[in-house]
Formats: sequence, structure tokens, C-alpha cells
Amino acid sequence: MNTTKRPRRDSQDPRLDRSEAKAFDRAMSRSMMMTNAADPLSVVIRAACLGFAWVLIAQAIRRDGLGVGFVVAPWVLEFLAIQWLGPLLARFAVRDRIFRKIAGGPLLAAVWTVVLLTPYVLGMAWQEGFSVVALQQRMDAALPRALETGVATACALVLAGLLIDTIRDLRRWDPADGPFVWPATQRLGLRFAFLLGLTFLAPFVLAGLIAILAIVGDSGSFQAGQADFAWLAFGVLALTDTLVLALGILMHQKPHLFTSKEDNP
Repeated sequence: MNTTKRPRRDSQDPRLDRSEAKAFDRAMSRSMMMTNAADPLSVVIRAACLGFAWVLIAQAIRRDGLGVGFVVAPWVLEFLAIQWLGPLLARFAVRDRIFRKIAGGPLLAAVWTVVLLTPYVLGMAWQEGFSVVALQQRMDAALPRALETGVATACALVLAGLLIDTIRDLRRWDPADGPFVWPATQRLGLRFAFLLGLTFLAPFVLAGLIAILAIVGDSGSFQAGQADFAWLAFGVLALTDTLVLALGILMHQKPHLFTSKEDNP
């Protein structure tokens, strides 16, 4: 009987063989240490873009009664941009076979688009009582309302931060030092992890927001209804981005907590 063990795969990604997985894992470890606070300008740019976007969304909720669909729009758009930009980078800007395997292709990006936008549109339909006519009217008015409330500007800021970061990542990448690792995908994974954890804390986040608004609000009260969910979505997303930024800086300041000895320079 053959008792030879199969070599352990360093990465769980089935698209990579063992040597590619090891090379990608090493590059990932270096990226975790280098891209967050080793380049302070990237952190400042990302924090500024997200911060201004948060301010615009918060003002729109308070001033215009913005709904949840508009609140999450900048983050949904950024997720889709990452899904579509990855294959474009792999095809035109990054000559690296490992990243090409990781980035996927247009078909995968299209699948993610359908998977993400389907519940998004169904949620809008649910708010309109599943009326096709009402939903069509709502969709037609979405862009003008996004422009009027500042949501479109918030989306543009988030996308601008992503593009600026990506350009800096491409200029910093040295093909001789390993495969290209796109930090935006790392932050995306961290976002999902934090969102999962914050889901259990969402009621407490909402209670805190209600208390704050009741204290600083002009009327001294909080309007129940759609605003509850809008502020809840805003609070969870803003807190998630803050935690991701903070963890990124910690990864640089204390790299030994996140990498093995052989990965540390």
C-alpha cells in the first residue's frame, strides 16, 4: 500500500499548485507588513477618502432621510469595482501568472455582480411592496437623488481612493520579488470578517446611535422607522472600515504578531 503523503498545500486556493501557493503566501506576508503603515501616504489617502464619504452619507441621512440602499451604495460599488478591476489588472498591467489565477476573469466578476446586486434590487423591491411600476420609478429617480444628496460624490471618493492605492501598489511591486499581491483584496477579506462579527453587535450599535442623536439632535428625539436601519447600516460600515484601517497599521507596527519568523525581514 502506498503510504506516501501528499505535500501540504500552503494556500487553500485550489487554483494554485504547491510552489505557486508558497510564493503567494510569502508575498502576502510581506504585503501585510509593507502596504499599511510602511507607506503612510496610502493610509492618509485611504482614510481621507473614506472619512469624507462617511461625512457625506451621514449628512444625507440626517438631512434627506437617506435609505439603507443609498447608505451601502459606496461600499457595494467598491466591492464590484474590485471584482472587475482585478481581471483588467491581470490582463493589461500585471504580467504575473499567479495573480492571473487569483484575479479570475470576467465571468467570475459577472457572477459576483449578479450575486450581489440581486439581493440589493430585491431589497428595493421589498420596500416598494414588490410593485414593478413603483420599483421602476424608484430606479429612475435613484441617480438624480444620489447626485442631490451627495451619495454620488461619496461613491466617487471611495473609488478614487481605490484607484490611487492600486496605482501606488503597481508602482511599488517588483516582479523579481514575488507575485503581485493586491492589498485591496486583503482589506476586502478583513471587511467581511469584521462585518460578520459586528452583525452580532448591531443592536448595541443602533442603541448607541439613538442615544447620541437624542443628545445632540435639534429636537432632542430620534425619529423611528427607516432612519433606524439607515443609521445602523452606516454605523456598522463606518466602524468596520475604521477597524480595518487600525488593524492595517497594527500589522506594520507589530508584524511578528501576524507573520512567521521566516516571513519577517
